[in-house]
Amino acid sequence: MKKLLISKIVLLFGMVLTSCTEEIAESNSKNISSKLIITVRDANTRAAYSGYTTTFEAGDRIGLYVVDGSSVVNANVLYEFDGTSWSTSADVKYSSRYTYYAYYPYVASPYTPDFTQAAIDDKFDLFINDASNKFHRTDQSTKANFQASDFMLAQGVAGGGGAVSFAMHHKKGLAVFNGFSAAEATFTGNIPYLMGSTKYFLMKPGTPTEFTDDDDTYTLYASSGKYKTHRIAWKYIDLGLPSGLLWASCNLGAENPWEYGLYYRWGDTEGRAYGNNSSWSGTDYSSTPGGQLGNQTLPVNSTYDAARKMLGEPWRMPTKNEWMEVANNTTTEIVTNYKGTGVKVVVITSRINGNELILPMNGRFWSNTSMNNVGELAFLWSSSPSQSNGTTYAVKIGATSSGSINSATDYVRSYWFGIRPVCSIRP
Repeated sequence: MKKLLISKIVLLFGMVLTSCTEEIAESNSKNISSKLIITVRDANTRAAYSGYTTTFEAGDRIGLYVVDGSSVVNANVLYEFDGTSWSTSADVKYSSRYTYYAYYPYVASPYTPDFTQAAIDDKFDLFINDASNKFHRTDQSTKANFQASDFMLAQGVAGGGGAVSFAMHHKKGLAVFNGFSAAEATFTGNIPYLMGSTKYFLMKPGTPTEFTDDDDTYTLYASSGKYKTHRIAWKYIDLGLPSGLLWASCNLGAENPWEYGLYYRWGDTEGRAYGNNSSWSGTDYSSTPGGQLGNQTLPVNSTYDAARKMLGEPWRMPTKNEWMEVANNTTTEIVTNYKGTGVKVVVITSRINGNELILPMNGRFWSNTSMNNVGELAFLWSSSPSQSNGTTYAVKIGATSSGSINSATDYVRSYWFGIRPVCSIRP
């Protein structure tokens, strides 16, 4: 009979997720010593979303299976991390003929693996499909519930002296929600977890998952270890206009209607923040002909449209005539302290359906380093060039006691104004 070497097990515990089209690469190695002491190495965090990483913390637990052929030697052995090392009370034997499997997170009564199968995913098929939701939470808004849904699996690789290494693979699909107000979007049903300004939800692989937020219901799908991004659309205001045009509820670069957002030279797609009076070195299109911007025929196309570049389709900058449509179908009122924010705004109310569009008195950068009219007037670009070289139509709002929208006037393109995006279809 072959003598068994009985020893504590040394494990290298790492997460590896290969990056490809709509995939996220991540590798977090964890060394488990004779007492399952684990060290963490983030070799390749999720490349597209560096805010999401997987690391073990005190209280995390894994389950370990030891198999001889297709016979189970040790089943669902609990190892727990105390912040420094892993420990178990079980008597786990090591042999070069044994095969070791680890999964995360540990549950006391998991499914029964089928070790007669050849591939690891087939052995743990019941774990991955998870019909009873042992490894899945529909409300993942808390860190605990999100981590409880992050099912990972690995087969151990034996090393010298009783060491076993694992490269853990994520077995869930990952939904990633970003874009305007992703952090503020309220979900029902399947509820994602907020990290930074992005929300994440772990989906059962191969299963379409439905999400409902404030404005929309949509279905996302991602296979094992892959991710699918959904951009939260900017909130829009429907003024009931004859054209059907929808207006963003905020200036470009803002997250609330009363915020100024960013300021742009016309044709600039980067922008600068309020109060940023340092010298700006972006492209100045003020010397270009009225109907041209670089080699592009105007009105501005997506290359020079900051709204399209930042938000994607169907958002864009409004034309002069679209600003005038708003002026002709609304009333205006100046509010000096909008909802207690201390910001002076113009409330634009539709004569058609009564809906309101809020425009803050953002002022402008009138030189490279100086602002004026902040809190007094609103300046917002259109995409329409005038016939004068180096000028483009923009609206100035708030010059009258009622805050009316003036007829669009041509301004030199070297000014920095705000942008209020529009779209022709519901995003």
